[in-house]
Amino acid sequence: MLFSTRILAALVAALPVATAMPRESSSRSCASNPSADFLKAHAQVAAGEPDAMAKVAGGKPALMEAAGIPSSASGKAALPDGAPMNFETYFHIVQSAAGTSPASGYVTKKQIADQMDVLNEAYAPMNISFTFVNTTYHVNRKWANAEYPGFDMEGELKGKTRHGGRLSLNLYYIPTWTGSGVCHFPDDIGADGKNLKIDGCMQSTDSFPDGTDDNRGFLTVHEVGHWLGLLHTFQGGCDERGGDYVADTPAEEGPNWSSYGCVERDSCPFLPGLDPIENHMDYSHESCKTGFTSGQSVRAREMALMYRYANN
Repeated sequence: MLFSTRILAALVAALPVATAMPRESSSRSCASNPSADFLKAHAQVAAGEPDAMAKVAGGKPALMEAAGIPSSASGKAALPDGAPMNFETYFHIVQSAAGTSPASGYVTKKQIADQMDVLNEAYAPMNISFTFVNTTYHVNRKWANAEYPGFDMEGELKGKTRHGGRLSLNLYYIPTWTGSGVCHFPDDIGADGKNLKIDGCMQSTDSFPDGTDDNRGFLTVHEVGHWLGLLHTFQGGCDERGGDYVADTPAEEGPNWSSYGCVERDSCPFLPGLDPIENHMDYSHESCKTGFTSGQSVRAREMALMYRYANN
């Protein structure tokens, strides 16, 4: 679950981010570089440490307000742990030229609607949903041709175009990237919101669902997992006590690059379970992926409470 040297070499940003690398064997892939503080927060939440859980609880009043649950409510309805989380969602389609040519990066309304359907279906078991707000088309050759992972233009692109606050998901699609994406973890925002202007996910335009097993829209699902705070299933490698700090995701020695055909593997044979090639937070081919675990559902909500609903 820690970086290999070849992945680390591609990361040049000052802030820790989750990035997706070019596909191998027709699979979507992603590399994550969480900060030491963010990993520590995961470890503390996993252990149920009081200080960490107090930070999680600090987001519950805002969740109750956003979910329309009166603060005076009592009983089961007043419990915010399972209250619905909803995030307004903005699409940003970057094009190299004006017009409706796919070659320039143009994406249709149907493609965007299909991606929204995939996103909501993937996160429905967590009681997390996303509400489409609008799509903005940005014709800018510099942004469209930015070399992956786009750190040289990220501040300009998002600084000029990003909408909303901590609970607003902004999705950017870059036409010259292939099977690639980048998304900051929620702790990067900062308690004072100083880095909110670069919050959001950038991914390749070729990742929209197209009805094939190669493109099911799961790259965006994966990146949004990082936006909420989830780590890769292979974070930490064969670390029985650490890893991704989610108890029901079996340990993996490293990213699963070769799951075309969804062949089982066990890269940590001395630890329980087979590699979770079916998990959205692995690198598996999209035809293998089926969802998240119950533990990931709980953790995603905890991280969202800690960093998005509360200002930690």
